[in-house]
Amino acid sequence: MRFSIIIPVYNVEPYLSETLGSVLAQGCTDYEVVLVDDGSTDGSPGLCDSFRDACKNTVKVIHQKNKGLLAARRAGIEISEGDYVVSLDGDDLLRSDALEKIGSAIDLQRPDVVYYDFSRSHDFSPIKGSRLSARTRLTRDEAQQLFSETNRMNSMCRKAVSRRCVGLDADFSRFGRLNMGEDAVQSCIVFDRAESTVFLNEPLYYYRPNAASISSNITIDYLRDMQKVQAELLKYARQWDSACPKLCCYKKMTARCVEELCHFVLHYASARSCADSLEVLHKVSKSAPLEDCDGRFLRTFGLHSRLLAVLLRRSLVGPAWALARIGSFFRRK
Repeated sequence: MRFSIIIPVYNVEPYLSETLGSVLAQGCTDYEVVLVDDGSTDGSPGLCDSFRDACKNTVKVIHQKNKGLLAARRAGIEISEGDYVVSLDGDDLLRSDALEKIGSAIDLQRPDVVYYDFSRSHDFSPIKGSRLSARTRLTRDEAQQLFSETNRMNSMCRKAVSRRCVGLDADFSRFGRLNMGEDAVQSCIVFDRAESTVFLNEPLYYYRPNAASISSNITIDYLRDMQKVQAELLKYARQWDSACPKLCCYKKMTARCVEELCHFVLHYASARSCADSLEVLHKVSKSAPLEDCDGRFLRTFGLHSRLLAVLLRRSLVGPAWALARIGSFFRRK
């Protein structure tokens, strides 16, 4: 079997039938579907079972207590059998020719990873500036460098991963229930093992827009999870530099982590008072990436993030909060 399509499901009843319809619409039929009902409390479990009954041997269903997205995705991967794993969230869509396009790239170049663009529109229209690389094929070292530079390589839903690279032997239970970063920790293993990555610079995946504001939902738990994930990212970056020092993955990864911390501060501070934010910003200022970051890499940031990073590195948390509030004000304009 060529593909295993892993679909974590949690309370997505209004969208799940459309998601499964996008799977049935695939021109390529050499696939299995693994649905992981992560303790849904709506009608999603029944839809999963009905889909399995209708499709018989090509669909597997897991019903489990709610454990979070990371555990749900790993449970599906664990019982999958396909040569390549394709991830699809329960409220998103695959373009009808997605598996054919991915399969053609595999036939032509035999990569371990096929990475593809996404769309925010039902018609799969491209997003300006979504292209990650001018090259269509990257070696292991090149993919590790790019992953160290940008979080846009994180998404499990934008890549088909060969079975040997997906981390079947890895234990992700130590991360617990992550509020963010579950794709990043899985991608560490993918790019650690992948010999080559091929880019398909066309949108094959539809991300359903989320109307919920990150500023209203972000909490201190988000920072705790971010620091846990970033420690894993930096561990792999060190390993990659040990194998090939000229990659400079650790310096690039620290800069990437600092920029993510700045974005966290921007969103956290925009919804809270100075008094509520100072303790959290002080914790951010003591984060390992800020202490280790090579100042030269800050030049790649936008002006606002660069200034915010400088203030945080100097533990000037009051001015950092004020700058974040100013930035969030102009972002809303």
